[in-house]
Amino acid sequence: MAEKSVIYIFTRDDKSVSGFMSPNRASTDAAGVVVNWSASAGRSYQTLQDQDDLLIAKLSYQEDDERAAADDLNRRCAEKGLKRETINELHVDKLRAV
Repeated sequence: MAEKSVIYIFTRDDKSVSGFMSPNRASTDAAGVVVNWSASAGRSYQTLQDQDDLLIAKLSYQEDDERAAADDLNRRCAEKGLKRETINELHVDKLRAV
């Protein structure tokens, strides 16, 4: 089984009622999503950057779990009022420099 990894930036979804109603920072909700998502076998994460309004994390999963992992992450993000975008290492480095 091959492992795949993707870097995501998680931010608050401005169009989400659940996000608007959340008493937490976007990064707090995102950290909870990532921790719970990674509880399934073969999944892991590494936090790359944690700020009040965003979380950047590298998520890893088994190739044969790709569809289920994506669906699970989409559901968890929607429940917490978060959106996620794929970014690359260069983008992470630029954000760290700010």
